[in-house]
Amino acid sequence: MKTLGSTPAVVYWKPFKPDGIDEKLFSHGKYDFFSLGKVSYKQFREFLDSLTEENNTWKLDKQGHSNDYDWYRKMSVYSIGTFVTLYNDKIVALYSAAYYMRYNCNIQWLEDKKKSSTNALEWTYSYVVKKEHQQQGLGTKGLKTFIDLKTTQAFYGALTKSGSSIRIDVVIHTARTHLSNLGSRLLLKNLGFTPFEKTKKRIHYMLNVARNGKIFFDTRQNKEYDEDLEDKEMKIQFIICGWHMNRENLIDGLYELKEQNKDYIDVFWSCHRKPTEEIKDKFECKEFFNGGEECGAYDQAVEYLNLSDNTVCFFLHDDLIIKDFSFINICLEILNEGYVVVGNGRDYTENLDPFKKSEIGITEEFDGAYFKDYVKEENQYMFDKQMSIVKVRPSFICMKYKDVKAMNGFEPRIEAYTPPLVKKDEWCENDEPHYRGTKGLGSFGNLFPALVSYKMNKVFGQEKITYLSNNYVDSDYIYECQRGDVSDMHPMS
Repeated sequence: MKTLGSTPAVVYWKPFKPDGIDEKLFSHGKYDFFSLGKVSYKQFREFLDSLTEENNTWKLDKQGHSNDYDWYRKMSVYSIGTFVTLYNDKIVALYSAAYYMRYNCNIQWLEDKKKSSTNALEWTYSYVVKKEHQQQGLGTKGLKTFIDLKTTQAFYGALTKSGSSIRIDVVIHTARTHLSNLGSRLLLKNLGFTPFEKTKKRIHYMLNVARNGKIFFDTRQNKEYDEDLEDKEMKIQFIICGWHMNRENLIDGLYELKEQNKDYIDVFWSCHRKPTEEIKDKFECKEFFNGGEECGAYDQAVEYLNLSDNTVCFFLHDDLIIKDFSFINICLEILNEGYVVVGNGRDYTENLDPFKKSEIGITEEFDGAYFKDYVKEENQYMFDKQMSIVKVRPSFICMKYKDVKAMNGFEPRIEAYTPPLVKKDEWCENDEPHYRGTKGLGSFGNLFPALVSYKMNKVFGQEKITYLSNNYVDSDYIYECQRGDVSDMHPMS
């Protein structure tokens, strides 16, 4: 047996309940989590064989075992060890951890700056989620729970092979991820990890937990938080189209998010009317000319802000009901999978003809104009044919700024920036907001985002566009109100 000094470097674990074999550890939506011992080797092998694209970024760490059967047999007997996610009795995700026992580990306590030597257990983590079950928060939920379980297991009790107890005073959780994997980095930061090492491609993170609850630092950490290790361009930018400015759960949630993540998250309100005092007090904001609806607000904002290419932008109308702010990590995971555009609820497809005429334009200047005439002149070359497109509602769009630049921003052209009419006229019998030639806002309110979606389809391809949900205007995370209200036709789940 490998030893370190006179003490065995291999440890064993005291029984720990619940074990997740007879009963599930926990659930997350429609998914149940069990210890690996819940499933047979045949189920485990079928899961490994079903992985295709997932193998590009993950492989089973057999931790010195000669084959996957030996690994399965060993890991499945741990009371709290490897666990799996089940959906309809099939494995859809696997979580494992490897340990390294560090005897006489040198640490320094933050409170009194004293150094000491103690037994430390270091965990490193690995997980994989089948592609068709990604975007469900399984990575986030699974890793957080796994870290909590592994901490509890370490403090509950480790044993030598002969059964003697080993007291573990500190647990060190480490993880590494690619520099470009913004979702993983933000996830680790939100879980309390701090960076301690950076290479050309990767950044290494550490989370320390002491039995006595005090804060300590490993000798590999030079100071409490090394800002130089973080990428200054790792940013998330929320751009909110401000009109209603009365959704308290959106306002309060964004404010709390911004305050708790000042190094990473900024919130800017691109307002089409005078911002409220609350918006001005809590956020950076600016009142722009009311034109182009949401797409106009977004385009004016990105022209005004100084954004870096790798900034992840969340474009939101302020008429949203936020059910769960974990949509942020979900979207980051989706972008890291290779998608370029993320919407909330799936929108309807459309067969858009750029050469269709609007007999009555948004202004007299556009009377008889083609749809493509509403597009910025430098972008009109893209609109060369009728095309079936998948659409993304402008209420919620997530993209990296470099991709916003790749499609040259949002539409329409500035000459089409015209606010809705609000007086009774030949098209509308009351004072309801409307555009020329119609009694409502649907004509150009639908055309402008359709033009943007056309560019998304043209530049990136339909396969690069996805959604948080297949339901119109609704997902587990966000509901998109329509003109201020929950729709009877499309109720909120």
